[in-house]
Amino acid sequence: MSEEEFDAFLRYLAEKYMRDVPVWRDEQGYIRSHLNRLQDADKVIKLLLSRYAGEETVEVDDELAEQAVRDTASGVHLQNRLAEHSGMMDILDEYFIDLSLRLRPDHLPQSEQDTLRALGFHEIADNLAAIMYEARLRAERPRITQRDLAVRKELQQLEERLRQAVDEPPRKRKWWSGLGDIVTGSALSVADIGMTIGVIATGTPIPPWVAIPSCTGGVAQIMKGIGVLRGE
Repeated sequence: MSEEEFDAFLRYLAEKYMRDVPVWRDEQGYIRSHLNRLQDADKVIKLLLSRYAGEETVEVDDELAEQAVRDTASGVHLQNRLAEHSGMMDILDEYFIDLSLRLRPDHLPQSEQDTLRALGFHEIADNLAAIMYEARLRAERPRITQRDLAVRKELQQLEERLRQAVDEPPRKRKWWSGLGDIVTGSALSVADIGMTIGVIATGTPIPPWVAIPSCTGGVAQIMKGIGVLRGE
């Protein structure tokens, strides 16, 4: 498949699956509050990771740690709701690996980076190309096929897994690293879907087909984090 054919495929997927969700346009404050919670979780996770300093376990602030897990769970919940309502979940559940294998940096509009920075996610904006590249690399590993991978089920189960994790004992550094991947992926996916359905303002409107690659990269980060949390 050529690049032109793949772009045409993205337009076809958007036309077939994606839906306008006008009800969400009255929920801008709700979405922004959840994005703020993801920012808070990201800060705490980075703080916790820095405290490890190469050690396997360290003392952590239980209250901060528990809240970071709750904030991440709320972000995953919002990501799942937006993906379901917009039709993005249907696309990713059916074509996630196929899409991941074709990701390339020029799929990313400049307005996406600008919006992510305006929302406070500077590190994600700076690393968008790397996120896309990593999604391709992981999809190229012959460990699992699209038939074996249920993206919708994995994301739904993640919500419950994170809620249960709030009261679990202290974790190792790798667990927090995986949670950080989930925060990154959730923020990216929420921002992209939000820009597409008109609940996050951008200087240049983003057509639905343009959001598909970035959401794929975001969900790839979430799936990476899920694997880390499971010890894979």
